[in-house]
Formats: sequence, C-alpha cells, structure tokens
Amino acid sequence: MDRNFTTFLAVEAFIQEHSREIRGEKVLIDLDVACLYEISLVELYKIIGKNKRRFPPDFMFMLNNEEKEKLSLKSKKVFA
Repeated sequence: MDRNFTTFLAVEAFIQEHSREIRGEKVLIDLDVACLYEISLVELYKIIGKNKRRFPPDFMFMLNNEEKEKLSLKSKKVFA
C-alpha cells in the first residue's frame, strides 16, 4: 500500500477515534490536535498565534466549565 495513503488512513482513524460532539459540532480538543501533529500545546498555540490569518474565526472555541466537567478534560479549547 502507498505510504501516503497509509498515513492518510492513520490520520483518519485518529480523528474518528478522538473526535467528540460539542455544541452540535464534531471537534478535537487541543491536546488531541497537538498529539496528532506530535507537538506540545505550547507549540500549537504559538503556531496558531503566529498564523491567525490562516485560521477561520470558528476554528477554535473555549469550553465552558460544564462542558469541561462533562468531558472530564483538563484542556480548555477545542478545534472544530
């Protein structure tokens, strides 16, 4: 099997396994996005901060306390 196709399938499986539904949207939490790209949260936030123009306004939102408790997350942000 083609290496690129195998990588695509692995990423697709990761997203399917880690996506959650919040506010009617399928999302990945920040920790999972960082894990997917094999970087730290600090690096992820730096990349987003330096490239704000590249991300649509609805790309990221903060969870409220109830949502965090419901998902048992230490993370605060999700990526739609």
